[in-house]
Amino acid sequence: MAEGPLRIEVDGDLSIGDRVCFIGSVVPTEILVRAGAKVEIGQKCMFNYGTSIEAKDSVRIGNRCMFGSFVRVSDSSGQSSGPIVIEDDVWIGHGAVVEPGVRIGHGSVVGAGSVVTKDVPPKSMAMGNPARPMSLSLRVTEANG
Repeated sequence: MAEGPLRIEVDGDLSIGDRVCFIGSVVPTEILVRAGAKVEIGQKCMFNYGTSIEAKDSVRIGNRCMFGSFVRVSDSSGQSSGPIVIEDDVWIGHGAVVEPGVRIGHGSVVGAGSVVTKDVPPKSMAMGNPARPMSLSLRVTEANG
């Protein structure tokens, strides 16, 4: 389902799973797949307006992932390149940037405005610039004495 403007340029391979939703606004969401590149988007993902995915090599997005508005995912920059893997059940907040060569583990959250330059372990929250991961598990410890 797509609402509002959606810009798609495919010179490589693009695969979009069932029940993927693109939320519309004035600012288009874009998917750019360059020659020889591959983009895979799993089932039941949601992309807010202004999200940009660009692949010169490979971007793979798992199932049930959510992208806030103005998220940027690109597997190539002026300084580096490398495939991006975003595993299942990942939530990426407004304005976050995912840089080349990064793997974001299943069940993780990327905070709004964060710049992800390194891998994020599963079930973690990454935030900041550069983003630093921390565990999402809540542990209750007993105080001594």
